[in-house]
Amino acid sequence: MLAFIKEEESKYEDRYVPAVKIRKPLDLNHVGVRKANGQGHKGYLFDTIARILEDENLLESKKEQNKQVSYRSKTL
Repeated sequence: MLAFIKEEESKYEDRYVPAVKIRKPLDLNHVGVRKANGQGHKGYLFDTIARILEDENLLESKKEQNKQVSYRSKTL
């Protein structure tokens, strides 16, 4: 996921890639509950990976006014 974000950053002026532009191409809309639950597609797997990368100081996020979250690789 981090490699994908790094590749996509050049398409955005501030380098922040919208979560939806990451989640869909990487097919990370997996539900974090059993299959019979029927909640539909959610981003639990994506959110977990993003949080791990943030905790490891490899990724930073920003929340827009429209509540859309975007990510970019963290420059050290």
